Amino acid sequence: MTMSQTQKDLVVAQAESVSGKHYDMGVSLGAKTAQSLDLNREVDRLKALGISNSLVTTRLGSSQAALKDMAASGQEILNTVLAFGGNEDAQSLSTSKTSIQNYLNSIVEKANFSNNGEYLFAGINTDVKPIKDTALSSSSTFLQNELTNFMTANGIATKADITQSQMATFLSQAEATFTSDAYWKANVSNASDTNTQSRITQGEVVQTSVNTNDQAMRKLVFGSIVALEFMDTSLPPAARSAVQTVSQDKLYQGVNGITAMQGKLGLSEERVKNANTSLESQQAIITKYLGDLEGVDTVEVASRVKNLLSLVDASYTLTARIQQLSLVNFL
Repeated sequence: MTMSQTQKDLVVAQAESVSGKHYDMGVSLGAKTAQSLDLNREVDRLKALGISNSLVTTRLGSSQAALKDMAASGQEILNTVLAFGGNEDAQSLSTSKTSIQNYLNSIVEKANFSNNGEYLFAGINTDVKPIKDTALSSSSTFLQNELTNFMTANGIATKADITQSQMATFLSQAEATFTSDAYWKANVSNASDTNTQSRITQGEVVQTSVNTNDQAMRKLVFGSIVALEFMDTSLPPAARSAVQTVSQDKLYQGVNGITAMQGKLGLSEERVKNANTSLESQQAIITKYLGDLEGVDTVEVASRVKNLLSLVDASYTLTARIQQLSLVNFL
């Protein structure tokens, strides 16, 4: 019985020596066991929030990088419009349109960027590509059809007869339609207006995405499409001047709007960073208290293990000597 109890005590002591905690919390802590369980659950919750926040940080970082690239492409289109708006050379205008097309394709590509299988700029519709595959072609067709209708309604025989004021009026009307929810959501964007929200602490929720329905995106695409469709010699210089004015204005607003979207996500990044610092501090405090509550005196445990091992060794020695006893020795 003594040996059996010694071996049980040795198992407990060795386990406590390895874990640094009481072998049986219920027996050791008594009424404080519930407190131990609650605090361990709190540590697990803080760890889960930390893991979730790391994913949020990755998402925000990827979104910021994509928005930066979109703003840069928009700026390049704006620079092209400013440089070639008054140009009369057909070849130069054709080259500038090719450049605009490439940068516009880049904007759409970044708008449809995904991370971990989720589209970053689709709002809560993270499984749907934000910009439709047919968005650019349908937008070009829309502007050309609208211009034809405008010319018919105003008795304009050919594009060469359009005046500067008429072109400005047409583009104003086209913009109102193009950037409206009815047209934009039906022909360009699949995104939801509702952005994703993430809980970063027990009582704090932040916006962790922006979407392609933002007015900045609408203006950026409209300004680009206008330049792409009408910056050519089919229009007289005066009308083309109106195209340049409207295009550069919308591109300027779009680029600034994209930068503002970056700012929103930047604020969320800062809040997540502060939340992580707070979570780490809370976890450290609770972990320290749990160490005091559940921990054992490692020096005392090591001494107990040593003593118990000595007892076991002694018992084995005694058992071996008993087994060597024989009646033959006494006959």
